[in-house]
Amino acid sequence: MAAPAQLRSLIKTRAIIKGNVTRLIGYFSESAEVDIDDIETRKTKLEESYQAFLKTQLEIEILAEETQLDSDQELERSRFEEHYFKCAKVINQRLRALSVNQTTSEPGTPSSHSGSTRNSNITINHGNTLLPKIEIRPFDGNPIDWYSFHDTFQSLVHNDVNIPAVQKFYLLKNSLRGSVATIIEPLTASEENYKVAWELLKQRCDRPRQIIQTHIRAILELPEISAEYTSIKGDRINACQCPKGAKRTRGNVELHLSIYHRT
Repeated sequence: MAAPAQLRSLIKTRAIIKGNVTRLIGYFSESAEVDIDDIETRKTKLEESYQAFLKTQLEIEILAEETQLDSDQELERSRFEEHYFKCAKVINQRLRALSVNQTTSEPGTPSSHSGSTRNSNITINHGNTLLPKIEIRPFDGNPIDWYSFHDTFQSLVHNDVNIPAVQKFYLLKNSLRGSVATIIEPLTASEENYKVAWELLKQRCDRPRQIIQTHIRAILELPEISAEYTSIKGDRINACQCPKGAKRTRGNVELHLSIYHRT
């Protein structure tokens, strides 16, 4: 195929791809009620369109340069990306809204309180109504709280086969605060990305040495007790319970504590 004819064909293909994305935007703008399966299907379609555009646009740019076609290909690329990100944002907002609705209305699944803020706990309702609700406290990256958060989230959410992976992703995302929240912020909600997010969080926070040091530092920073209360000082360490998380680390926490006690 001659270069000009091939270029025209590619430009036509690009127009079809752009039309697909435009229709997706229109669909979500006009449809108030959409189920999660429908959204996921169209999300896949959007990703396929994006990959097809990148391939087609690259071929157009190569041919345009060879034929010295006077056209702003960078503008074409930026316009398409603007539409793509607009549609992706709408899709993610719809998925997030459906996830929140499911968690607040369905028994036996994780839910967050209505009107909750970023600092509120996530409440897990057991299917068995005789059991109490258990709340997952938000995790802000404090090493002292890591094992408590890890064990609770893993038991109530991660290991629950009845919770969809996408919903687990949102529950995890809504449980994180501060700097640790930025670890998974770039990820979009999907089954695969939930696995990635959970592993990234563990790689960042499951650091035994750092956890031990944080526990020791907290004890060392306890206020001094005057000499007249020497008898109390002997029980100081016993009164300071070593958190379960510290005992799980590879370091010898008890040894560190005994050294401090003798000083």
